[in-house]
Amino acid sequence: MSKKFNSAPHLLNGEEIIGSAPFNILHKSYTGESIVHWHDFYELEIICGGEGVYEVNGKSTAVSRCCAYIVTPKDYHKLSAGNADMYTISFSKEAVDWEILYKLNNCQNGIVVRFEEEEFERIERVLALLEVEFEAKRQMSEKVIKNLLEYILISLLRTPMLADGKAGEMSTAIMKAVAYIKSNFKDDIKIKDVANKADVSPNYLGVLFKKELNVTFSQYLNATRLTYACSLLRDKRYRVEDIAYASGFVSHAYFGAVFKKQYGCSPLQMRKTFENDI
Repeated sequence: MSKKFNSAPHLLNGEEIIGSAPFNILHKSYTGESIVHWHDFYELEIICGGEGVYEVNGKSTAVSRCCAYIVTPKDYHKLSAGNADMYTISFSKEAVDWEILYKLNNCQNGIVVRFEEEEFERIERVLALLEVEFEAKRQMSEKVIKNLLEYILISLLRTPMLADGKAGEMSTAIMKAVAYIKSNFKDDIKIKDVANKADVSPNYLGVLFKKELNVTFSQYLNATRLTYACSLLRDKRYRVEDIAYASGFVSHAYFGAVFKKQYGCSPLQMRKTFENDI
């Protein structure tokens, strides 16, 4: 069963970490235990040496050289490590193509990828180039950084643990829509907003959701928000009302009604079941 965090997840704001730029890279040696936190940007961490324990949404995994993991805006996490040589790459949803975002957001929570040594050595060379390009800020550096970052992310997604053949069964419009929803569900988004990003009309997008995912647009959006809300309910220091708004619901009452319809219990009742989860 999932392990409970001992303290409330702390929000790290993207403006504090990566500023107005869509990307940041930090190569560091890390010893210690970070606070449990989450943030409104994506994070890729790659372990080049040392060892530690990575924890996301209550699930723990041992990490060492050749390991990498991705954290999305819906995940709360921490790292405990001893003299870990590692790269931390922070990037916004604007930094990479929508298809990559779609795949990142649909990865199973807490998956740690372990590369083969030969491939990892290639990743290390790309990381070194990425770091140099970021520091130099030369002409067209943004394009180079985007290409290098996407190479690493695609390498991650190609590993057997994350490879997904389902994407080919979905239309481009649905993949674009899902990518947008997973990155923006905390906001007050409407079907017209998502349809605009998917380059189709709102009516047609509604038809595609029912045809390809067997749910309505509203059902999919609410399910995404509820999944996130459930992760926050694991910490009793968050008020249910605050969780409702943080998850994108427009009111506490509506959140409670949708939650009970989906799970057959209230958010508080669900929280009690988590308290017994050891």
